[in-house]
Amino acid sequence: MVENLLKFKMLLASIALVALLVMLPRPVVAVPGPQEQVKGSIDAILVLLKDQRLKQPDMVKERRDKISAVVDLRFDFQQMAERALARHWKDLASADQKRFTDLFGKLVVCRYIGRIESYTDETVDYQKELVQGDKARVYTAILKNGAIPITYSLKLTGDKWLVYDVMVEGVSLVANYRSEFEAILNKQNFAALLGRVQQKICGLGN
Repeated sequence: MVENLLKFKMLLASIALVALLVMLPRPVVAVPGPQEQVKGSIDAILVLLKDQRLKQPDMVKERRDKISAVVDLRFDFQQMAERALARHWKDLASADQKRFTDLFGKLVVCRYIGRIESYTDETVDYQKELVQGDKARVYTAILKNGAIPITYSLKLTGDKWLVYDVMVEGVSLVANYRSEFEAILNKQNFAALLGRVQQKICGLGN
């Protein structure tokens, strides 16, 4: 009888311990901040740009494909596409939204790589980050005969800070395209816009 009571108490103690462990708060894993995440992506791109093998003329496509893969992980092309089309976005069928996002994403990568390829040997100065809720801005500058400011606008998605706009020397990439696309859609149609975007893509991944 005493032995059974002892076993019962031990069982109760085990259950209580398990319950306590379940109720204890789990350790919070800190999400790297926007500046840290942007720096990680830029550092990866700079490694590719400084790779002597990839600097060979016949390696241009491979270098750009590798850079494109890094950019794809850091940029939110759907957010950029929505912002670039503004009021016209909601008028598109979901299939057309996807088609435009895919093409516009390639155009953004093309434009961004075209900019950053010329900064192979320059230093990137990470100046500051400003975070407001799930939005942030990371202020950087390319130090090349002065400072070329590049500002990244980001939104927190899960544990990733994804870029939805880039400002180079104060000019917003998304706002610049928004004006251009608005002019096209006011005079022509969506098919014409797709054709114009396709023409501007520099062949990345093709």
